[in-house]
Amino acid sequence: MLGIRERNLTLITAIEEILGLDKGKTWEDVRRELSDDHVVAIHKAIADLWPPDTDLEALLPRPQRGRLRALYFGVPDFRMLEPTITGWLAYFDEIVIVHPFTNPVSVRPEYSPVVSPAQHREQTLKNVLLFLELEPYIGFGLLHVIPDPGDFNAEFGWNAMRMAEERTSAMELDEESARRFQGMYGDEALRYVRRLPEPALRHYIKQQTPSIPDALLDEVVAHMKAQLNDDPIALLQPLEVGTANAQLRVIKGCPLEGALYLATLTGSIVYTDVPIYWRQLHEHTVAARDGMDPVWMPMVEALRHVEYPLGVHARTVLRPRMSDAFEAMRTALRAVGDAAANRADARPHEALAASLRDAVEPMRRDWNPMSAEPWVGAQLEFSVPRGGFARQEVHRLLITYGKARTVVPVTMALFVRYTSPRNFSTETAQSADAADARMKPESE
Repeated sequence: MLGIRERNLTLITAIEEILGLDKGKTWEDVRRELSDDHVVAIHKAIADLWPPDTDLEALLPRPQRGRLRALYFGVPDFRMLEPTITGWLAYFDEIVIVHPFTNPVSVRPEYSPVVSPAQHREQTLKNVLLFLELEPYIGFGLLHVIPDPGDFNAEFGWNAMRMAEERTSAMELDEESARRFQGMYGDEALRYVRRLPEPALRHYIKQQTPSIPDALLDEVVAHMKAQLNDDPIALLQPLEVGTANAQLRVIKGCPLEGALYLATLTGSIVYTDVPIYWRQLHEHTVAARDGMDPVWMPMVEALRHVEYPLGVHARTVLRPRMSDAFEAMRTALRAVGDAAANRADARPHEALAASLRDAVEPMRRDWNPMSAEPWVGAQLEFSVPRGGFARQEVHRLLITYGKARTVVPVTMALFVRYTSPRNFSTETAQSADAADARMKPESE
């Protein structure tokens, strides 16, 4: 029986064969030539690898003491891949994320990428590039890409959705989270506009700015088309009219219940960079009642003042990780995770905080040879409530569907706050040329 890692690697091989990447096609070729047949073939491969009778819980990586495994509570997105996921592999032993692809076995025909592939072209392009970027991390066992349990158990999916709807019905979106989501949706809308045929694009711009001079209009149109060409997750195909060609935006991520379900079964801590998800962790679990154990305050203070450099290219994450770079910081964070999981008494916490502070200088020294590369800084907020992040509804899901005899709730969570980017630009991180290069990081 193939494990999760083997299934994901098999899917990557199938994608490369279907799109001709194994025969010399470039990413620009894929953006120009992606067809309905490609979409169907890719998603049929997913359905073959993850059939409806998959026993997902039997395939999950099991909790391991001495290994800091972290589940990203958020939506994996190519545009934010390094600061949200791969950059943290310098500091966590392993990361768990939700599989980005839609499994056709779990959706109605009118929304299926196998039955109605035209409306899935854009999302397929984004998911393919994300998966190709993740290949080396999957191959080395650093990243676990796990399907939504609801893909195989409709009752689980329905129950988890109902729980989430009841929990969030009166919850208001905070300004920071709203800005983040609006920025992502705005980026999608702008990508759509750039794909307009040139006459339609000119008409659109004139509608928005009626007084724009013709010379400036020419410059704006040329600039937007250049941006389209440099955007690796934009199709280089003319927009087609008709409802059959409308593009579905499929966002694959876990609600709180699904995140805690998978984190519990895999022995993971939870981390997020989305404020509203951080609020949910603390307002909709026993953390709201129990609060933070004061013995952990030295760790809270120690973590608050550390800036973690996050590389934005594979070469600044994968290669150092395969050596002993950043091992001092990983060891310190691993010890913190073990202490949180095992509810150590108050005495070791000062020592843990001291070991974390001692790991800062080796971390900076390890980063120094790569400091000329683009990178993003981040700080961590640390939370270990007295009763962990237990939630009755999650306990019920674990007993009913997770085959859990006993349930040990998630004990530790981290919130990521980004500091200023360094040596970084959108063009550097997201150019189409960079996408071709980043798919094969070991060839550099």
